[in-house]
Amino acid sequence: MKTNHLIRTFGILALLILSFAFASPTPGTASSTKMLIVVDATDLPRKLLRSQITFNTSDDAAVLYPKWWPGHHGPVGAVGNIAGLTFTDSNDKTLEWERDWQNIYRFSWVGATGKSRVNANLTYICNQQTANTEGCDSYGYPQIGIINWNTVVLYPEGIPIRDIVVQVKLLLPKDWQYGSALPFDQVNGDTLVFKPVTFEELIDMPLICGLNFSTVKYATTKMADYYLHIAADDEDFLPKDESVYTAFKNLAYEAEALFGRTHFKEYHFLLTVSDLLSLNGLEHRNSSLNGVRGDAFKDPSEYDKYLGYVMPHEFVHAWCGKYRRPVGMDTPDYQMTKNMDMLWVYEGLTTYLGGVLGTRSGFQSFEENLDGWALFWGRHFNQQGRSWRSLRDTQVANYTIRKGSKSWGFLRRNQDYYDEGAMIWLEFDTRIRSATGGRKSLDDFCFQIFSKGDPNAHTVPLELGEVISVLQELADEPWANLIDQKMNHTEDSFRPEGITRSGYAFTFTDKESNLWKYWEEIYWEAQLYHKSVGLTANVDGVIGGVVPDGPADQAGLYDGVKIIGVNGKTYSPDRLERAVRNTPSAGKLTLLTLNGDTYYEYKIDYNGGLRYDKLIPVKGERDLLKKIMKPKASKWLK
Repeated sequence: MKTNHLIRTFGILALLILSFAFASPTPGTASSTKMLIVVDATDLPRKLLRSQITFNTSDDAAVLYPKWWPGHHGPVGAVGNIAGLTFTDSNDKTLEWERDWQNIYRFSWVGATGKSRVNANLTYICNQQTANTEGCDSYGYPQIGIINWNTVVLYPEGIPIRDIVVQVKLLLPKDWQYGSALPFDQVNGDTLVFKPVTFEELIDMPLICGLNFSTVKYATTKMADYYLHIAADDEDFLPKDESVYTAFKNLAYEAEALFGRTHFKEYHFLLTVSDLLSLNGLEHRNSSLNGVRGDAFKDPSEYDKYLGYVMPHEFVHAWCGKYRRPVGMDTPDYQMTKNMDMLWVYEGLTTYLGGVLGTRSGFQSFEENLDGWALFWGRHFNQQGRSWRSLRDTQVANYTIRKGSKSWGFLRRNQDYYDEGAMIWLEFDTRIRSATGGRKSLDDFCFQIFSKGDPNAHTVPLELGEVISVLQELADEPWANLIDQKMNHTEDSFRPEGITRSGYAFTFTDKESNLWKYWEEIYWEAQLYHKSVGLTANVDGVIGGVVPDGPADQAGLYDGVKIIGVNGKTYSPDRLERAVRNTPSAGKLTLLTLNGDTYYEYKIDYNGGLRYDKLIPVKGERDLLKKIMKPKASKWLK
């Protein structure tokens, strides 16, 4: 440990506490609790963060570690990554502490003295990337890092997070730069000093940092300034052509035209461009934390497809989910269980609007949007889990789905409130347009919902009754019954009413779109043969995603089996693709597999060739999709 450095670092607390106590007016009420947090990130490249949290409290008190991480919709706080925790009072007396066996996120001590000021010293192990913590955790590599404050903080029990005022001091590795929505105050020696904010605001303002860094103000409107901060593994990963910012600028204007106003004066995109950190996207109130591959800006003439998806999506969340938040998710601390009943609004509406704004602003073409919906929505025809499990159930138990087995996912259902939620909103958009002869649309719904409330409030709760009421004002449709049927009941099959009402239909093609190839290679890292032989296979031949009742299932195959031979020859991804393509002439497909130490041969009865979902316009029907995707702020587009 860097003992001398830590003593020097945390030694500045005595001076800073006094200045904090008499600082200019701070967030919260007159009775707000104040905390000071000093974070030493100088060991972040070695995957360690250290913090000291100072607060006043009673002699017999308790503090809490964040359990329900915002944006992740579940109790997944990584308390197990704490690698050191001590408490001292203002006389430097060490306090014995114990963990609550009924709540492992709760710590208490006895016997604080000296006006009951307590210092908590915490060490956190970074870079624990898992499906349950991605985007909420802190990560560190030699040239790049992410700090999510929820990993290195504790807060007093019994005080609402909006009534706790926090000031943060941060030490970064030498020559590192940073980006964050957290308002900057001053530099005190080698320590960055940020302005006081509420504890809730702090947790909602993560920070990226690194040696290779750039910050660009890409748009200024009458409502806000917009920034893009990029941390990269390598300097060559940073964008070299200013044209890459065009869609970002368009996105700002298109969002303001859609939502009517902003509830922030600044918005900050935090973007890691890295082959060490994984693809990522997590929303915050006036920023978002995103991650793309190292070559994302290699071609300035075309946006990286994941970037074109994730940036508009997380940007929409600033309005949908963070500012207007379903009432059951608006809790006074990070311990209370949240009601996820309205994730079809929080995530489903965001998924729909992310695609709309991504197309309107130029992150993707109209054709790419169609290809994306064909890819993501087409998979839901395979979801047999809908016969026993409602869409609502995928919401309230969402975090168990993220942690569940990767096998037989089509029997269990996935986080369907994203894509199927988006399909619901497309249907609602088309219903409004049809009922009003095109005079009204979901744009009007968004304007009414997201321009309401005090823009200075961190969150304005959203109730289902308000959603139904605004929909009813726009068009006379049985909205409550529609929502009830789609959310609370099981189904025998997937009904893509949003697509059919918009003038399109699903069909099949034997050619993958460029978007399909991208998602196979980059995101799923597997070939998708769901609509043909009924399975997926990664580059090593390991089978996943077997479709219930499909040809592979009927042949006896299952997830986890490894393909080592295709029609009598050694397996390769190309050979499997050619074999599936040639099934119309061959009439079948034979796979040799290895499971454990035993070989098995499976003969799949299939002769349909390659089949990929595709959306096509229906002749004679109104093309509502093109109307939906038409830019609203076109005068700003270049």
